[in-house]
Amino acid sequence: MKSLLVIVIVCAFMMNCLLFLVACQNADSDTVKHSVSFNHKGNKSKKPIQASLYEGKNSQGETEFYMDVNSVFCGENVCKLDKVRIFWDELGVYQKFELADNIRLEKGNAEDFEQQDYIKLDGILRNPSSGLAELYPAELVNQNRGGNVVDALSGATVSIHNEDTVKGAIWTCYTLWHYANGELSQVIRDISGKQHSLTELTAALLTHTDLTYQIFALEQLTRIGFVDDQTRAVITGGELLHQVALYPNIMNYIEALPKHQYQESLCLVFCIKRIPHWHLLP
Repeated sequence: MKSLLVIVIVCAFMMNCLLFLVACQNADSDTVKHSVSFNHKGNKSKKPIQASLYEGKNSQGETEFYMDVNSVFCGENVCKLDKVRIFWDELGVYQKFELADNIRLEKGNAEDFEQQDYIKLDGILRNPSSGLAELYPAELVNQNRGGNVVDALSGATVSIHNEDTVKGAIWTCYTLWHYANGELSQVIRDISGKQHSLTELTAALLTHTDLTYQIFALEQLTRIGFVDDQTRAVITGGELLHQVALYPNIMNYIEALPKHQYQESLCLVFCIKRIPHWHLLP
C-alpha cells in the first residue's frame, strides 16, 4: 500500500514538472528574437552596436520589447558594469527597467544606489527631452579635475540640471538614457511598423484617438514611401491639417514624395493655406 502511495506521489511530481516545462516552452515560443544594429552616443568605438532585442507580451497581453544592456559606458573603462534589462512598448517608448536580484547599481565612491535613486533613474529614463540628449561623452568629464576622471567613481560632474541625473552616477544615467530614448527606440518603431499592413497604418492615421499612434502611422507611411493618391489626399488635404502636432510629420511625408507630387502637395497645403497655423511650421 505504501509503495502504491509512493508511486502516485512520484507520478504527480513528474506530471507537475512536465507541465512546468511545457509552460516554459510556450512562454519562450511567444518571444521573438530580433538581431538589431544601432548607434549609441556613449559608444567610443563609434561602430554600430550589434545586439539581440526580444519581443513578447506583458502580463496585460500587450506587445513589449526588452534588451539586456550594460549599465554604463565610461571614459576610462574602470566603471563597474552591471546588466540592466530595459523595456519598451511597441512604439519604442521606454516603460521600465529591471535588475537581477544580485545586482546593485553604484554611484560615486562605490556606494550602492538607494531606493530613491532607482525611482529617480526611472523618472530620468521616462523623459525623452532630457538634457542628456545633447551631451557628448567628453562633456561628462570635468576637465578642471584632470580630464580623465570619471564622475561615476570620483564625483566629478558637468553642468547639468539636477533632475537629469542621479548624483554621482551621471555615466549610468547617460548610458541608460541613450539606450532607452536613442536610436534603438526608432529601431523598435520600425520593427512594429513592418508588422502592420498599409491598411492598418492608414486606418490608425484616420481613426485612432491617440495622437502618438497617428504620428507613428504617418512616420511609417513616410518610411515605406506609400504615396497613392488617396493616402496623399488624406494627409495633405484633410482633417489632419488641423492638428498642429502632426505638422512636422506631414512635412516629412511631403518632402519624401516624388517631385511632381511634392510640388502639388505643397500647393495644397500652403498655396490654398489649408493649414490653419501654417506659419508655425519650423
